[in-house]
Amino acid sequence: MGAAAEPLVIEISKLSTSFGEKVVHRDIDLEVRRAEIFAVIGGSGSGKSTLLREMILLQRPNTGSIRILGVSLEAIDER
Repeated sequence: MGAAAEPLVIEISKLSTSFGEKVVHRDIDLEVRRAEIFAVIGGSGSGKSTLLREMILLQRPNTGSIRILGVSLEAIDER
């Protein structure tokens, strides 16, 4: 079975994040499928930790959407 046939576990679409004038992410699209090994790398201040914080709901992006295991994080509240 090819990687493209595996279901999506992480789907990020048009994600943008900024802190005041500082743009951290602009229109990021990302798909990670089951059984893939994926790494997030980059220099200091490139937005790696911000992206991970958004994926675990410690921070909300300015725009865009994140789906984890088919569930939109926009629909999840604090409970």
